[in-house]
Amino acid sequence: MSQETVVSNVKALLDEYTTMDYVFPAILIFGTCTMFFFILLVIFGNDKIEKMKKAKAT
Repeated sequence: MSQETVVSNVKALLDEYTTMDYVFPAILIFGTCTMFFFILLVIFGNDKIEKMKKAKAT
């Protein structure tokens, strides 16, 4: 395979997989996972803060 055919094949693959059909769901999934992580962090982080306050109070 010559370099020109490799470059054209890679460009074709990039054009195929960088359409919004693939990019938009990937962004949505990434954002959902990030939000889920921060929600868990807030829930369990607040739990630990309350325990630390109780430990200092006693």
